Amino acid sequence: MYLRYFLTLLCFTALVSCKSGLQDKLTGSWHAIHLDNPVMDSFFEKSQKYIDTLGNANDSIGNYKIYGVTNMDSVRKSMQLQHDSAKAMQSDAVLKTIFRFFKDGKAEITMAGRVDTCKWLTDSDNGLILEEIGAGNNASVSRYHIVEINESQLKLRFFDEGDSSTVTFKHDDK
Repeated sequence: MYLRYFLTLLCFTALVSCKSGLQDKLTGSWHAIHLDNPVMDSFFEKSQKYIDTLGNANDSIGNYKIYGVTNMDSVRKSMQLQHDSAKAMQSDAVLKTIFRFFKDGKAEITMAGRVDTCKWLTDSDNGLILEEIGAGNNASVSRYHIVEINESQLKLRFFDEGDSSTVTFKHDDK
């Protein structure tokens, strides 16, 4: 009987210490440095291939019939500027994302220049849960999966409408 009690206590202690260890590791400021999203990456790759090959299979008469212009270099240049601008905006948004976790269970999340305050906690499945503060029953809850965490790096995966992304953060305090 004492053995069962001791084993139960030991398991409970291990669970609590692992959870608090994860929370200790998260505490601090994390700055996003990279976003990995296979669907978005594929879109940019396919878009670039389209731009690179647009009009190449036709002569100027064929391009005029299909696209209404003969100077495809100008069209490709304009499309390339739009493509590069969209890619730069996405990258800029990632690099301006900051997660700050405080020991009291509150967090400040900076995205797109906007700072939101929320509550945070971890669960036993390496989950990070962020809950909007003060919204009552309408509070938005975000769930991330902690893929990796160490002293200097954090990787979070999240799912949005069947698509998943992994964001890599560096620890600003280390």
